[in-house]
Amino acid sequence: MLRSDLYEAANGLLTRVAKWSALKAWGLRLAKHSGLRKAKVAVARKRAVILHRLWRDGTDFRWSSQEAAQQVACQLNPVPADPREASSLPGRWRW
Repeated sequence: MLRSDLYEAANGLLTRVAKWSALKAWGLRLAKHSGLRKAKVAVARKRAVILHRLWRDGTDFRWSSQEAAQQVACQLNPVPADPREASSLPGRWRW
């Protein structure tokens, strides 16, 4: 039960949550290289480790700073030199 919940949470983080965090950025970089399924499992495991550490220490989860998240977002989705070249679909270009 916990295993599937962690996987679903990782799926939601990678595909549905709009807010950026260091964990999401790491997962998306991993998905780019290894595929989304492996990235979801890796994020689920990393989240389990983070949760265990939070429970042991009694601390709160901190989202990454907004500036760092924006830098990662710009690295993953570079802005084209000419905005007219970008289509409505991310990663697609029309000529």
